[in-house]
Amino acid sequence: MRTMDTTLLVVYVMNGTFFHFQTMAAWVLMGYVSPVTHRFVSQVLQAFARELLFEYAKNFRETNTRVSKNLSSVVALSTWSNELF
Repeated sequence: MRTMDTTLLVVYVMNGTFFHFQTMAAWVLMGYVSPVTHRFVSQVLQAFARELLFEYAKNFRETNTRVSKNLSSVVALSTWSNELF
C-alpha cells in the first residue's frame, strides 16, 4: 500500500510538471504565430474534424443498417423455421 501511494504521488508530480512545460511551450509557440495564421489553421482543423466525424457517422449508420437488416432476416428466418416444426 505504501509503494502505491509513493508511485501515485510521483505520477501526479510528473503530470503537473509536464502540464506546465506544455503550457509554457504553447505560449512561446503562440508568440511566434500571428493570430491570422492561428485562425486559419484552426478553421482547417475544424473542417478536417467535421469531415472525419461525418465519414465516421456515415460508415457507422451504414454498418448498423446492414447489421439490423441481417439481424431482422435471421429473426424472420428463425420465426419461420419455428412455425414449420
